[in-house]
Amino acid sequence: MQAFIFMTSLLAFYLKGKIEVTQQAVKIREPNTILKFIPLGATNETIAIGHIASCDSSFSLNFKVFLAGLICCFIRFWCNYYWHCCCCNNWFNHLFIGGW
Repeated sequence: MQAFIFMTSLLAFYLKGKIEVTQQAVKIREPNTILKFIPLGATNETIAIGHIASCDSSFSLNFKVFLAGLICCFIRFWCNYYWHCCCCNNWFNHLFIGGW
């Protein structure tokens, strides 16, 4: 039996979901919430292995968009660092990204 525990949301990091694989079934447990933050029980679902027809996984990466995003990030970090170091004497300001 294998279990995979995951966060259902980055904002509600304390809410954990669980996927468990056994010999006969796949069990899924996902927490229910009110207003996306307040936990209120959980939804349990069991799927028999015989009902799973096929599994498909695909991943694609648009390299041009990825490279453009990396370049934008590096330019932003570079501008933020040198702007604060040259224009301010407060060493603490250049640690923050995006403002004074």
